[in-house]
Amino acid sequence: MSKKNKKRYTYTKKKHKNTAKKGGHRHSCAHCTDNYFCSPFKCQESISTPRYTSPNSRLNQEQLEHLQHWIEAANHLLLSLGTDSDPNNRRQLQLHFLKLKGAHVKAKVRCGPIESDDTHAKFNNGEKSKTQLLLKDGILATAGSNFIQINQTGSFVFILFDKLLSILSEECEHIRMHEPHFLHADCSTRRELTLNFGEFVAKKPELVNLFFGLPLYKMLHLYLGKDINVKTSEHPSLRSGVLTKVEEGKLQMETQNGQVDVELEHVCFLEIVNLR
Repeated sequence: MSKKNKKRYTYTKKKHKNTAKKGGHRHSCAHCTDNYFCSPFKCQESISTPRYTSPNSRLNQEQLEHLQHWIEAANHLLLSLGTDSDPNNRRQLQLHFLKLKGAHVKAKVRCGPIESDDTHAKFNNGEKSKTQLLLKDGILATAGSNFIQINQTGSFVFILFDKLLSILSEECEHIRMHEPHFLHADCSTRRELTLNFGEFVAKKPELVNLFFGLPLYKMLHLYLGKDINVKTSEHPSLRSGVLTKVEEGKLQMETQNGQVDVELEHVCFLEIVNLR
């Protein structure tokens, strides 16, 4: 066969448009279709198939959900009571308090040494040292790995678990009405939590506290430069000043008499005051 009669076969590669922007920028949710994770790619339509369910209880759905709720609450309480007094083992207690978020509570705070009798006093080197029982009430705003935060009008009150003697809420139904977190989150937040969890959560202290639990000294970094009142077991009166420095185990405040260092283990409660 001569060269003139030879057929030439050519292969052309179709060019596909690149959906990503130049420079590797992250996809913007403002330009995507309305879907669950704000993805630029459309998912295949699912084939509808009939679903048949069988009852797993003799109770109706409302009664079953009510029973499961109280079983879960009882399990959380048993786990909390069964754990040792270890700062690394208080996650269940934090989760229990978070379920009271938004409820009006009354907290009884122990300020002084732990007592073994009803006199609320003990002798130390011949001297009698009394234990004060203080009452704080307000809206439970959040709970960390070793503290709770109660919001009052114009102030935030922080109480360590070690100083919390009891807590009472008259709104028992509040736990049942509490919705799961991120139930109504927008598609951008859902996408970031799914695809960029560590980077997204690390920038938001409230999310770090929700997923892992923040200790009090880290939470107080948000209030540097604010006016505070501190009640300690070693000082008879309330100390007032400006929060200037916070480290693990202690804080520093500027008072009228100069700088004062306060050990966190001696703090009965701490108030962030003069809030607007």
